[in-house]
Amino acid sequence: MREFSLNIELSFFQNNQEEIATARDFVERCAELEQEVIDLSNGKLERVLLDSRIFVTNYTLDLELLTKKLFDVDIHTNLTEQEFNLIPKEQDESIEQAFDQVMDINQRTVTLANNFVDFCSSLFIRMKKNELFSYSYPLFYGFMIRSIRLYIRDLERIIQGTSVDPTYIARFEYYYSESMMNICQFITGLSDPDQISILNQAENFRSDYQAAMTKYQQASLTPESQIVLREELLELTGRFQKFIINIIQGILNQKLYFIVEPLFFDNMLTEVNYFLYLLVGSEYGINKTTSA
Repeated sequence: MREFSLNIELSFFQNNQEEIATARDFVERCAELEQEVIDLSNGKLERVLLDSRIFVTNYTLDLELLTKKLFDVDIHTNLTEQEFNLIPKEQDESIEQAFDQVMDINQRTVTLANNFVDFCSSLFIRMKKNELFSYSYPLFYGFMIRSIRLYIRDLERIIQGTSVDPTYIARFEYYYSESMMNICQFITGLSDPDQISILNQAENFRSDYQAAMTKYQQASLTPESQIVLREELLELTGRFQKFIINIIQGILNQKLYFIVEPLFFDNMLTEVNYFLYLLVGSEYGINKTTSA
């Protein structure tokens, strides 16, 4: 949400001071909560979780520094450094003493996330009515709203102590496939028209994810079919991850240019990494990780 909020802040003209100030307020509120989570997490998380790079990637700090250079904006790089240096849990020790703190953070995060969805929804409606201009697409606002609503739904499930079922997992995989397809559309819209290879690859991945979504709609929900669909998504998303990494490396090597803050692509990479983590996580009994 912090990176989403930063994108909103940077996408407005200076005459939209109210919207910029609200987005910056979300950046600061997310940063404060993030610091609490970091302090609580050190030495408490499994190594496989940290290695998944769903919090920070190998490129986050470099892209933050480049974004800060281009936009002269506070990005809280200290949080990234702390996240990157989190110490994993070394033994199966009880963390029951942190339960109340975690539940309190979850409750406050749900409130913050709902506030953020309301803010994005109001901007989305105004943009669709041509009452507000932003360098971000309305599609990206829809992407943010859907992503954070999924986050809220998962937090509420944890708060209520509700377990997942195969239908829930299949919906998650379908929704994240749609998010991957949206990322392809963002890349197409943000690319220089001369970047033919990037445009073609993005369109091919978009088509592949759309086909995967169609399979989820048409398939009967059985353990066998779900395994097949998940394995296909795992292969596709692994290739897509490499595509995003190549784009990031091109930006950092000054070979690629896009009309968006560089940190945007790290935000998209963490989305991809999280989807991979869901697909190969311990829930499915598959011990694979990504180190992007």
